[in-house]
Amino acid sequence: MLTWLSIQGVALVERIELSFDPTLNVLTGETGAGKSLILGSIALLLGERADPDWIRAGEERGFVEGVFDLSGRPDLAEEIRALDVEPEEDRVVIRRELSGDGRTGPW
Repeated sequence: MLTWLSIQGVALVERIELSFDPTLNVLTGETGAGKSLILGSIALLLGERADPDWIRAGEERGFVEGVFDLSGRPDLAEEIRALDVEPEEDRVVIRRELSGDGRTGPW
């Protein structure tokens, strides 16, 4: 489960950090409030293709970072270990960086 999300230098966002509750989370707001940006950032963490146009004007790069809690999901922990990543305290941090040249990565 996603427990924390940080977005920096993406679209109009300079920096934002969000914590998620293990129960119900609802994103609401008027048009233009940033709901799609949050969902798009989560999609980036899950492997969606990035577009260099998403980088905030004036920034060389942007990033999205999320903390996923794997407790109660030994199957996911094993999948992560199969990728040669060892979860710490049943958590894994995923970071996706975007650069102006179109490259993305976990730098």
